[in-house]
Amino acid sequence: MANNLQLTFLNDIKPRKTACRIQLKIIHTWRHFMKDVGESLELILCDANGTKIHASCNKTYIAEVAKHVRVGVWRNIDRFSVSGAAFNGNTKITDSTYRDENMFLNLVDFKTIESGLLNPNFLIDVIGQVQDLGDLETIGCNGGKQRQKLEFTLVDIW
Repeated sequence: MANNLQLTFLNDIKPRKTACRIQLKIIHTWRHFMKDVGESLELILCDANGTKIHASCNKTYIAEVAKHVRVGVWRNIDRFSVSGAAFNGNTKITDSTYRDENMFLNLVDFKTIESGLLNPNFLIDVIGQVQDLGDLETIGCNGGKQRQKLEFTLVDIW
């Protein structure tokens, strides 16, 4: 069945529709821990049209998903569900033949960010110059986890 799945772009995915294949570039990944929920693998994914989505993979599937999601690599993802974008036991990840070196950044200028008019629920891309770079600190978080923290000021390069 996986080979017969129709390629779908992120804008065309409907909630709870899982019989589709999407081609995505892995833009960013990180691990997250919440006391009541546990560990998750968080991902920013982007399709060939530049549409981005944040997806989560809960602890049950982290080991399987993590070995297939290297930043900068295109993947085919079959049976991806959008009900809160998530990977589940039925999700299958394979190599994609699609190639595009675009970083898929939609840079927003500082004045627009400072205006407060942007939707705070959407990710934004920004480039600036780092000033006042602090020391790398190790801090304790919920659940006894240790995380590293780096504080800095980002200023407009224009």
